[in-house]
Amino acid sequence: MGIAVLAAVAKGTTRITGIANQRVKECNRIAVMVEQLSKLGVVSRELDDGIEVEGSDPSTLHGAHIECYNDHRISMSFAVLGCKVPGIIITDKECTQKTYPEFWDDFVSILGGTLKVADEDTQTPSASSERKLGGMTPPVPVPASEGTHKKDRHHMLVIIGMRGAGKTTQGRAAAHHLGYDFVDVDEIIESRLGSLLPQADSGSQGASLPLIKRFVEEKGWEAFRVQELEAFQHILSRYNNTSSSKGVVISCGGGIIQTEPARLLLKDLINKGTPVVHLQRNIEDISAFLLGKDKDRPAFSEHPRDIYATRLPWYIESSSHDHVMQGGHQMADEGKMEGWNGAGKEWLGFVDKILKQRAPSN
Repeated sequence: MGIAVLAAVAKGTTRITGIANQRVKECNRIAVMVEQLSKLGVVSRELDDGIEVEGSDPSTLHGAHIECYNDHRISMSFAVLGCKVPGIIITDKECTQKTYPEFWDDFVSILGGTLKVADEDTQTPSASSERKLGGMTPPVPVPASEGTHKKDRHHMLVIIGMRGAGKTTQGRAAAHHLGYDFVDVDEIIESRLGSLLPQADSGSQGASLPLIKRFVEEKGWEAFRVQELEAFQHILSRYNNTSSSKGVVISCGGGIIQTEPARLLLKDLINKGTPVVHLQRNIEDISAFLLGKDKDRPAFSEHPRDIYATRLPWYIESSSHDHVMQGGHQMADEGKMEGWNGAGKEWLGFVDKILKQRAPSN
């Protein structure tokens, strides 16, 4: 999307292809980009797998209210365009906090942008707190002290995402870095499953299977989701009701967002101030790992790529932040952060920022 807004003020016509997956993000980014660029006077067209943008002289374009659909990429892209096209009004101003909490600070210090509050007569009724960009005014993040916080909320970090994304590896690293406890929901489930499964005959195939894999094969995914929800509720109850000041990082199973009660729990945590991070990794890397090396967990009934496409809207609605892990899968599969080409430090820096942002003031 960043290239699309640059193309709007470049010479000639730019075609961006191979991005059909951008239709299934926080919004249909291709359609939204065409819609919002047109408000500025930019001519662009949807392609089956991308977008075509006709470049214009910035002096021929004009400002407009940009509807971001709560999509951080749309907001940040049009903020950059605002450096060339004055009068852009950005809506959904807080959505950049999901992946880039310091975006507006960097906009000023790195891009040299200027910030000012939009004049009241330029604001729409639904955008009374919008800030004007480019002329230009991005939103300033809401101070943590303005939110609603409970004693324990800044001591908890929840991680969701696809199996194989690195939730356990990165969760343990974050917990060690913060001095928090680390709890893996799957490990809690395994500790509870022994009493729910009949003892397998010695020498039988079932006797050698990991408990979760055996449970799913014998009871099915629906029964597993019940166990998953109960384990998650148990963890939350344990840490919410303790008087200890020690925090916890919770790594959830990849499919926890598939049931509505679990999604409601996650959204309730977000509303009360707990960061819920959607940890992402290239789906092709995930697929290669799951289809090649991951033999100890229950098999998927579909290709991981298709499962991810189904789950993505739930991950988005159930998270407060995104973080994309960069780098190949080999070292990550071995549980070694060093193989992520510096992503370990980037991840820990991200964790520090979102927890500091959420921490209540004293």
